[in-house]
Amino acid sequence: MAILNAALRRFALSSYDEVSLRQIASDAGIDVALVGRYFESKDKLFAIVMNELLNPQDLFFGDRATFGKRQAEAALCAEMDPNFGLAPILAIIRSVTSPTARPLLQKVSQERFTRPLAEWLGGTDAEVRAHLIAGLLSGSIVNRYIAAQELHQPVTKARYIARLAEALQALVDD
Repeated sequence: MAILNAALRRFALSSYDEVSLRQIASDAGIDVALVGRYFESKDKLFAIVMNELLNPQDLFFGDRATFGKRQAEAALCAEMDPNFGLAPILAIIRSVTSPTARPLLQKVSQERFTRPLAEWLGGTDAEVRAHLIAGLLSGSIVNRYIAAQELHQPVTKARYIARLAEALQALVDD
């Protein structure tokens, strides 16, 4: 787990192309040979980190009719891991600039997030709706940091959650 956490931090701080297995090993406090033994390559390690980040299973728990409200509240109110904060989103954002990492991210995103979410959604344009849900949720998580003071005012927070919930639920209900 220390290797995955170190890799996530590194991929969040620097572009995929700037990160080395040696840096990740150093951050994890282990020899670089161990990283190679467990993960074989930076590509495979990156794919495993992205697999961990792009897990939609939590989206599917609970009543479908309350999906929008649950996800809007989670995007704005859930406690962020104090050790990682925006690291998951930053790792994804930084990876799209790399010609090596982008296809890996696209593959993992499709297999682990978009396709399962689209299958759960069903109906017309399920894949498009899944992408829109992903965009709304990831954008809201980033925006939570940008507009932190405004979004934590009780009235504004309640309105934000209500409107985001409405938009998300409309995508679920088709």
